[in-house]
Amino acid sequence: MKTVIRAATIEDIPQVVTLEEQWEASNETIGLRASAKESLVSFVGHCFFVATDPGSIVGFVYARSKRNDGSMSAIFNDGDEYLELEALYVVPERRSMGIGKQLIEAILDCGNLHGIRHISAFSSTRDVDRVLRFYRSCGFESWGLQVFRSGRKSPAS
Repeated sequence: MKTVIRAATIEDIPQVVTLEEQWEASNETIGLRASAKESLVSFVGHCFFVATDPGSIVGFVYARSKRNDGSMSAIFNDGDEYLELEALYVVPERRSMGIGKQLIEAILDCGNLHGIRHISAFSSTRDVDRVLRFYRSCGFESWGLQVFRSGRKSPAS
């Protein structure tokens, strides 16, 4: 099967919403909430791409352009514009086939087209090791680490 990466269109939104709902239901990402249709529409025509096989979308990525207001100064200069990945998803049965890397390349090309040379990504995945290996294989570097744990239950009185 030949996967094609192309710019997302308004007609793709219902399929992307369905994939985001499936992603949310899978519970593989902590706190993920599927985007509303209206939110996704705002990305169309910008840095929003889908991976398609004949007849269906098997992955997507979208990013928002931001300007460093000082909060990213450890990695970008103040005032630098950068793309922040909002979502990157590939259906489980099509992972490890290079589709995610192709979607990242599409985002990088979009950034370059607009003179943006920086990109950042955040993930709240439960499988940190796998996701970190993926991003590193795409040339990303780690900047920080945030972890959590739930408190202990109070002993019964």
